[in-house]
Amino acid sequence: MLSKKSLKAPFDGVIANKFVDLGQGVAPIEQPLIEIFSYPEVKLIISFDEKYKDKVKVGQNYVFKVDGQTNEQSAKITLVYPSIDVKTRKILAEVRTKNLTPGSFGEGKIIAE
Repeated sequence: MLSKKSLKAPFDGVIANKFVDLGQGVAPIEQPLIEIFSYPEVKLIISFDEKYKDKVKVGQNYVFKVDGQTNEQSAKITLVYPSIDVKTRKILAEVRTKNLTPGSFGEGKIIAE
């Protein structure tokens, strides 16, 4: 029966981590089974100072360089989070790009008109 079972997801990805082992038995409901990274499409989370909250908009270009690479890449901002982190006074935004390793760090700049 188990050979006829399959797990299908509505996106492409890579299983990055598993949290259960074969024959482990019953685990609490809130325990995750696996961790999946989206690949080759990757979502970058960027942060910027709250003083620029009215200048950063969806659709603006984000030019960035990942640590260890010499060439710059460019992508569009797809989402600006509507809240400010009270500890850091930063706002988060999302940028979607391709072919980057999940978990990478880098630096970049937002091209605001």
